[in-house]
Amino acid sequence: MNKDKLIRSFTDGCLGVDDFFIISVLPYTKVYDNRTKPGACGLVIPIKGKARFTLCGEGYELEPGVILHAGPSMELDKKVLGEDIWEFALLHYYVRGPKEVQDYLEKLHGKLYFSPASYNDLLTLVKQLHHVRRSPGPLNELRSKALLYSIIEQMLSHGMDKKKNTDEDTILSMVEYIDSHYDRNPTVMELSELAGMDIKRFSYLFGKIMGECPKKYITMVKINRAKELLIHDTISVTEISTLVGIEDALYFSRLFKKYTNMAPSVFRERFGKNPW
Repeated sequence: MNKDKLIRSFTDGCLGVDDFFIISVLPYTKVYDNRTKPGACGLVIPIKGKARFTLCGEGYELEPGVILHAGPSMELDKKVLGEDIWEFALLHYYVRGPKEVQDYLEKLHGKLYFSPASYNDLLTLVKQLHHVRRSPGPLNELRSKALLYSIIEQMLSHGMDKKKNTDEDTILSMVEYIDSHYDRNPTVMELSELAGMDIKRFSYLFGKIMGECPKKYITMVKINRAKELLIHDTISVTEISTLVGIEDALYFSRLFKKYTNMAPSVFRERFGKNPW
């Protein structure tokens, strides 16, 4: 897919959620001579399992980390691969706007690849949309539309035309995830599962590429963020501790001193007015 043209099309068009489902299909299920929904474009967002979709004669193998875009009324064959249940989110959206925008999106079919971390963020948005769609009403219609745009923004910001599958790419994607989610205290086990590796291999590769073990890197991110808050903000040390994901302020102060050789209050006094 041409991402630049896709971004421009989504920018110029007016979009809305047509319908949304989370679907589970038994292993080995096949559906032939079918068509995509008339009058709406669609996104297939895998949750678990594998399947092969054939659109207009072109085949696409789908699994978590790979999403598919399709236009309306396209020839479609579907087949679940392997012995696992195939579960996916199906998001149909409508397009209003210039005719050339509608024509482009309605004729577009193709897939985008995601890193484990960015795909996890995409699935979080999908789950939020699923929750919102359960309760009808004007406000939730507005929320649905906002989440649709968030899903598309995530898709365009992080989706790749080709899969990056080197170990370094995977570890760097997890570093990006830690930098954005350090306050949620991700465990090494959770990170290794997101990366699709066993914990021993993940920890080894992380240390080799980043020069620090995952646990220490997470702590350093917390400390660096705390430094920024101490320098540029006036909130209390207890509040800063909570913001970086450490509920025990006393433990936070000991940890901060271990890494900086200064208590948080001393650090603020020394650098707060003149960070240079």
